[in-house]
Amino acid sequence: MNASLFYNFVKLNEIDNEKIQKKAFTLANVTFISLILLIISAAIFYYTEYVIAGHACLGSIVSLILVGLVFRRTHFINLATNLYSLTAFTLFTIILLTSGGIHSSWLYWFTTVPISAYYLTINHQMRYGIFWTFACLIVYFIAYYLDTQGIQVTPQFPKKWASTIKFLFALAFFVYAVSIILINELQPSAKTDQVLFKESHSSGVDYKNKDQLFELERENRATKTHQQMIWIAIIILPVFPDYFFAPDIWQHLFTLRMVVIAYFLLLIFAQRKLRIPSIIVAYASIIPLSVFLSYASASVPTKNLFIYNLNYSALFIVAALYVLMHWGHFVAIVLISGALYSAFFIVIQQIDFFTVVEKGALLLFTVALASIGLAWYRFTTFKKEFFLRYALSESNEKLSKQNIALESQQAQILQQKENIEEKNNNITASINYAQRIQQAILPPIKDIQAALPNSFILFRPRDIVSGDFYWFKEIEDKIFISAVDCTGHGVPGAFMSMIGNELLHKIVNDFAITEVDKILEKLNESVRKALQQDETQNRDGMDMTLVSIDKQAPIIAFAGAKNPIYYIQEGKMHQIKGDKTPIGGMRIKRQDTYTKHIIDVSQPTTFYLFSDGFQDQFGGPNNKRFMTKQFRELLLSIYTQPMDIQKQLLEKALEDWMLDEEQLDDILVIGVKCS
Repeated sequence: MNASLFYNFVKLNEIDNEKIQKKAFTLANVTFISLILLIISAAIFYYTEYVIAGHACLGSIVSLILVGLVFRRTHFINLATNLYSLTAFTLFTIILLTSGGIHSSWLYWFTTVPISAYYLTINHQMRYGIFWTFACLIVYFIAYYLDTQGIQVTPQFPKKWASTIKFLFALAFFVYAVSIILINELQPSAKTDQVLFKESHSSGVDYKNKDQLFELERENRATKTHQQMIWIAIIILPVFPDYFFAPDIWQHLFTLRMVVIAYFLLLIFAQRKLRIPSIIVAYASIIPLSVFLSYASASVPTKNLFIYNLNYSALFIVAALYVLMHWGHFVAIVLISGALYSAFFIVIQQIDFFTVVEKGALLLFTVALASIGLAWYRFTTFKKEFFLRYALSESNEKLSKQNIALESQQAQILQQKENIEEKNNNITASINYAQRIQQAILPPIKDIQAALPNSFILFRPRDIVSGDFYWFKEIEDKIFISAVDCTGHGVPGAFMSMIGNELLHKIVNDFAITEVDKILEKLNESVRKALQQDETQNRDGMDMTLVSIDKQAPIIAFAGAKNPIYYIQEGKMHQIKGDKTPIGGMRIKRQDTYTKHIIDVSQPTTFYLFSDGFQDQFGGPNNKRFMTKQFRELLLSIYTQPMDIQKQLLEKALEDWMLDEEQLDDILVIGVKCS
């Protein structure tokens, strides 16, 4: 069997509530261990012909599976835990009432401990733990009474296997109890007491060292837990049925129990009024109870000595769980209790040593040693947690002092942040206004559509304003259209675009230059002159394509500064590269002339002008550039579509490619269909 499969079966990972999920994991662990033990127990019982117990184990297995199914469907943790306890209670009841030769005290010890341990420590529902514990107590007393009276519910019980079953069953449930204790960490958890640390720094008390502070917290915690231990004793003492186990002196023992209870009530009152130290309260509560239990054990009939030794063992377990003091004190309490136990047996009941051992003294000795270990573990764990929290508190105090200084710096930073935001808003407002100016300078799309109805312009600035721009001019016999990519983007690029736009209009209108190669030559000269590039280190410039469409003849003229033109005829894409000389920029042994190319458009032709923004955009599954090859293939795949559809397809391809990537550069694509 695999615990992870069991977790998946009950769907623990689907629980959203962290608190319920923690409880559910605990219940799943306990149930998983129970299933394994039940399978082993069923095999042993059937093999030893203890059929009733075997049937009970099989029924319990089915019941626990049903518990898992109920929790899988409802995720009601309280319902599931109560069903689990009901299953265990029913199984133990059947075995107790039919065990015959099996000493029922063993079964009681190893059945009530795990049930109460589960509820009292992890589920934090003491009323359920007390209910199931007392239910088991009642069934135990009934079974024990039937056993002492010689009444057997199952006379066919195989006597020859009694001792073997007793050993195996007790061992199995001992492992069961220990497993639950380990899973649930039975010791009370020391939660972070932040209030105590705050009081220690603010109350004005001068604590010389952290040991004094530790002792103060231990005292506060121990005062509460010691009172809880005393109240448990007050509840349990009067219900123990001395009438069944010591019928001759039960009234005397009951009277002593009432005296002890009255003493405990006075002790609680005195502790609250006089603030008696917790260590004194521990000695003053455990030692008198040890006196009574030692006297009771030495006074009862020998045949019932085991149950009183078992009762004595419970004292050490409860004390180890609730008493919080140095483990050396607990050793002293155990030694004093052992001395009292021995003294009462020597004085009152003179029986041999081996009889006492057989009747539970060995168990009592073992439990006493285990309780010392548990008390040591609780104390050392509490101490380690305290000093860890103390170190954390000191670190927090240092950090708080640093925070005071940081708060002042933070206030200054916030003020600077507000100033920067204000300036940024002013700059953004100025750029937005510059955008309106740039849009006013660009030719209206409706004018371009009127002259070139089969065309589109995809214009997508990276920032508010753009370093790319498109230029359009119509004269008597020609239509000019150009895609220009200026140095940079944003505000610097926008300044260059305004210079380029103005110079192009001036060249065509004022200088009456209408040949595309000559326009580029004049533009290059004008840019270099406007930016004084021969006298300064300015290297700003433009890469561009310029096309003139002849209204009288089926031809177009093209000239390019570094950028090419793509045109498609009869399904085949052609490319004409621009000259390597840019407009403006660095001048290194170059000719300031450009080549004019004539393209025959007597057949349907679609041409595209563009900047490098589309091809250089990062994206795709491997976060790479779109690249020229893919851009050419995209244009070839859409050129037959209407021009407005082509624009939409280009925009969609760009969005699909970019995904969550930011736009790298300004993007400009112009498409024109000549027919």
